[in-house]
Amino acid sequence: MLSQGELVAVYSGRTNASMAFVDSSGVFFSSDGGQSWNDRTDSRMRQFTQSLTVDRNDPSDSTWFACVRDVPTNPAAAGLYRTTDRGATWTKLFDQPLMSCTFHPSRPNEMYLCSEFDGLWHVTGAGDASPVFTSLTAYPFRRPTRVFFNPYDASQVWVTSEGNGMRMGIAPLTTAVGDPAPEGGELRLASANPIRTRAVLEYALPRAAKVSLTVSDVMGRTVAVLEHGIRAAGTHRVTWNLDRAGSGLYFARLDGANLRSTRKLVVNR
Repeated sequence: MLSQGELVAVYSGRTNASMAFVDSSGVFFSSDGGQSWNDRTDSRMRQFTQSLTVDRNDPSDSTWFACVRDVPTNPAAAGLYRTTDRGATWTKLFDQPLMSCTFHPSRPNEMYLCSEFDGLWHVTGAGDASPVFTSLTAYPFRRPTRVFFNPYDASQVWVTSEGNGMRMGIAPLTTAVGDPAPEGGELRLASANPIRTRAVLEYALPRAAKVSLTVSDVMGRTVAVLEHGIRAAGTHRVTWNLDRAGSGLYFARLDGANLRSTRKLVVNR
């Protein structure tokens, strides 16, 4: 629904009995609550328009972005299209087959794009005449489907996928692996000690950082790696399931560039 109550909708791909895509897909607009619809579709978008995003940075709600997926008989049609006049005319901006695009909630013109076959993409000038798109290699899977932002922490990017579950990263997903961790951050045990079946460990970060949380035995041998990578600011809870650990003394260690905290764990099986 647009700001004045109008509706804009996408009809996605459809095939006939021979599994060939037919010209029924596209973008449709209604100014009377859905009683009637006007076709606002570019000819290249008629076979597999997957999704549409309204640019909320445009107060007139006239700027829309449409994502078109791959069609074997017309691969050149796939990509990202933009209209600034509610679908009267469209401009193609990007040639990758796309599932969806999502604007950053507080940074105008910054957008994340989920490609159908080539991972996650990013652009900071979505409103430019010729935007520059960058592949985000920090996201490790080729088929993301949609991006969501944590409404309480806009630095957290949540990405769903077709076949690789959901992953969380720190915007703009370009944080270097060697970035320093924050000072502070005490590791605490949030479950009973001695431990019989599992240990629940908690730690808090004042800002996003690369951390490592491991468990070792009294000989210094690592028996479990519970965390390894960049984590968002806030409180984190991690569970160590004692599937193979025998009774004895263990040490849980939280590490970062400026972060050190250790807790003794007594296992009594």
